Amino acid sequence: EIFTSGMEIHVVPLDATNQIAWSAKDIRQWTKTKAPEAMLAGDFAEMMLGMSPNGKAFIWDLVTAVVATEPTLCPEVQSALDVNIKPGTEQGQIIYKNETGNVWVCLEPNANQIRAQVKSIFN
Repeated sequence: EIFTSGMEIHVVPLDATNQIAWSAKDIRQWTKTKAPEAMLAGDFAEMMLGMSPNGKAFIWDLVTAVVATEPTLCPEVQSALDVNIKPGTEQGQIIYKNETGNVWVCLEPNANQIRAQVKSIFN
């Protein structure tokens, strides 16, 4: 219903947020100042790292929040999207349609600039 509402919609899909993995080094840079916000984010990121088999954390909401406040960090393309509502293992997945675009989608985030923006916010 939302995709067909006519509202201007901006999406940062997992395909984009999964391009930015956070490391222990990133987290140390956030928490250097001991600011409460940085410490809270660092604790959350450490938890994510602890669950990761490769020492990298994917913090999807953090990337999305940065892109929402600084859209230039991920140029958008207009795409036609829908959601698969049929019961089954693919229910809820986004479907790309070959139609006139109804959504603005971030596909290629600038990982270096997003990392720098996060570091700047927490410091």
